[in-house]
Amino acid sequence: MTQQEESLSDALPGGGKRAWLQLILSFAERLFPVYTAFCRLYQVGDVQSLRGVLDDLWSIAENGGTVTSERMGELRARVEGPIDVKAEEYFTPMAWIASNCVGCTFYALEVIVWNDPQFVDSAAHCLRTSTADYIRMTMKPLTAKQDFTGLPDEWVQSAPLFQSEVGFIRECGHIVTSVAEPAEACRRLRRLAKSSGIDPARRGLVP
Repeated sequence: MTQQEESLSDALPGGGKRAWLQLILSFAERLFPVYTAFCRLYQVGDVQSLRGVLDDLWSIAENGGTVTSERMGELRARVEGPIDVKAEEYFTPMAWIASNCVGCTFYALEVIVWNDPQFVDSAAHCLRTSTADYIRMTMKPLTAKQDFTGLPDEWVQSAPLFQSEVGFIRECGHIVTSVAEPAEACRRLRRLAKSSGIDPARRGLVP
């Protein structure tokens, strides 16, 4: 784990799975605009279904309570259906970023079942690598690279957008540790997650 990837799970030893769920959903929400853009460009996936699953999980994270095995099975079945974009079939970093959004949604389900904060670190890693891929993808026409992996990691990690997303991850961790009321923390995280990030439509890259 690099300095850019400090462990959130180590910083939240007593957070509990409600806080961990809120964090993972924040990272999934941050990637949702890329999932939306990819699905619209390639006519795959299911934007409305994933939006519905994320909304249901946000409701669980805000309100707390027990999630039945039947409810978990229903949520998992929805994510395993047409929502998955099968990124390996497309030679584009946008596909992998969209897939990471789905992956974070799976991590949200897993943290409910297994109560393991390591899923928070996995979801944060998804956001970091997605941001790096996004930067490489958008910079390719300017750098004349033949593939999106060509830019040095040091350059990518010093980019303002990457630093902004690292700051977003840290701010999310600060919110869940400093806001006493879990429901209020959840609402703040959701607003923050939707405020910016790697949004192709907002940045004028897709219609």
